[in-house]
Amino acid sequence: MTPPILWYLKANAALLLLLGAYWLTLRHETWLAGRRAWLLGAAIISLLLPLLPPLPLPAAVVLQDLPVLRLDPVAAQKAPAMDAASLLVALHALVSVALIARLGWRIRRASGALEHGLAGASSFFGRIHIPEGASARDRTAMLAHERAHAALGHSCDVVALELLAAACWSSPLWRILMHELRRVHEYQADAIAARSAPDYPEVLLASALGVPSEALLN
Repeated sequence: MTPPILWYLKANAALLLLLGAYWLTLRHETWLAGRRAWLLGAAIISLLLPLLPPLPLPAAVVLQDLPVLRLDPVAAQKAPAMDAASLLVALHALVSVALIARLGWRIRRASGALEHGLAGASSFFGRIHIPEGASARDRTAMLAHERAHAALGHSCDVVALELLAAACWSSPLWRILMHELRRVHEYQADAIAARSAPDYPEVLLASALGVPSEALLN
C-alpha cells in the first residue's frame, strides 16, 4: 500500500472517531464555541495525526535462516510504468484538482453576486448584503445576523472545509463535517443577533414562514 493511500485511510479513520465522539457528546450542547472548535480541531487533527511517527515497539531479536535468492540484473532494472495503486492516487488527485477549480469558480461567482445584489441577506469575507426592499425592522435583524457571521470569520471556516471536502472527495465524512459546522455557524449568528436585535426571533419566524414580519400576530 502506497504512503498516500495509507495516510488517506488513517486520516479518514481519525475523522470518523472524532466525529463519532462529537455526535455522542457535543451535538446537542448549547456551547456553540466549543462545538465549532471541536469540528475545526477534528479536521486539523485528522490531517496531522497520520504524519506522526509510530510509537517505538520493544526490540526483539529473532534468528532465522533465509533462503538465497538470485535476481536477474536485467529484470531487476525494469520497473512497471505505473502500478494500480499509483494510478488510483493519480485519478483521485485529478478529480480533486477539478473540484478545487470548481470551488474557485464558485467563490468568484459568490463575490460577484454580492456586488450585483441578491434576493436575500448574505455575507462573504466581511462583505454584507441586505435586500433593499427589507423593512427597517427586518433590516436591523438581518444586519445583526450577517455581521455576526463576518465578525466570527465563518467564511474562512467554510472555504477551508470546502477545500478539504474537494481534496478528499471520495470520503463523505468531510462533507458531513462541513454541513455540521455550517449549522453551528447559523446557531452562533442567531444567538448573537438575538442579543443585539430585540425583534430577531419574530423576524426569523417570519422568514421561515415566508411572510413579512409585520404580518405576524402576537
